[in-house]
Amino acid sequence: MTFGPWQFGTTEVIALIQTGAALCIAWWARGSVKEWIKQRATIRKSEVAEKTLALMYEADDVFKDIRSGLYFVPEGESQPTGAVKAKADCERGLDRIQKHYKFFGKVYSHFAITKALLGNNIYAQFKTVLRLRQEIYAAYVARQNYVVANEDEGTDPAKNLQHRYELWDIIYGASDDKDKFYQKYKTALKSLEDELLPMIRGA
Repeated sequence: MTFGPWQFGTTEVIALIQTGAALCIAWWARGSVKEWIKQRATIRKSEVAEKTLALMYEADDVFKDIRSGLYFVPEGESQPTGAVKAKADCERGLDRIQKHYKFFGKVYSHFAITKALLGNNIYAQFKTVLRLRQEIYAAYVARQNYVVANEDEGTDPAKNLQHRYELWDIIYGASDDKDKFYQKYKTALKSLEDELLPMIRGA
């Protein structure tokens, strides 16, 4: 018996079925892998967004601590006045900034991944934390330098008061709606919440 070119035996049919099944599995696997990669990317972005927002919330307590004007006199010592007190306040303010160096280090180390996965706008808002930290630091240093420069000459009370008020909003803000420094933080936080919370909740 002669077989035509389109005639198949059992072996050929099985081979054809196996080939078709393999192609179907490969096609399905390709789609599944792409979907898995997409899901992992979404989860990863959500994790980064969550950490970014958590650091932003933590910054609230950090800034309040740094800007607190409380100066506790050790027991047995008298309350300093004038330039001595002003210098002591500045030194303690700078010490409070230094105390939180680990927090600001965490913020800085999170910059690259925030920019890479969440984009420039979120990165710019998140960077507000270090900009405000630098603003407080510069204000304390400016106040300290002013006090030291005028200490020997005798500080003009009126001029000293004016200089202190120029830095007051930065150093000793009330952390409320009238606090211009704090509003910079709140504006950045609100922007991040609007963009990141849906991302976190939708993951």
